[in-house]
Amino acid sequence: MYKKKFLLFSVFTLIISLLFSGCGASGAKFIKIEKPLKNHGLVYILRNSGAVYHMNDFQIHAVKEDGEDNFIGNLQNGGYLKYDAEEGKTGFWVSPVIASVTYIDIQKDKMYCLEFNTHYLGTPVSLKLMDNKLCKEKLKSTRNSK
Repeated sequence: MYKKKFLLFSVFTLIISLLFSGCGASGAKFIKIEKPLKNHGLVYILRNSGAVYHMNDFQIHAVKEDGEDNFIGNLQNGGYLKYDAEEGKTGFWVSPVIASVTYIDIQKDKMYCLEFNTHYLGTPVSLKLMDNKLCKEKLKSTRNSK
């Protein structure tokens, strides 16, 4: 009887450990805001740690006015991505859930922040343009998703 309980407890512990391990960004902790490349804008995309969709990585894309789609990276829970964008209107979207596209008119030497929004299970996810001051504070608690 004792062995059976111990075995069930061990299996349960292993399953719980697997569910909650590797659920977040494991890259380098965010240190500082970088300067944009010459004649580019800089876009940070961040995702706060949270329970909704916490185990899912989402692919972030940027699409230029000419239709060229650029894969930026996999955004993990508690992570951020950095994207050097050329001037002009650029759309940012999340796959595999193409619910909406967030457009930014990128200007050279400027910084922009997009926050990954999760709503409730079964509803779309999206990217929302956010205030740079708030972004700088939130980035401090993230890690690089790349």
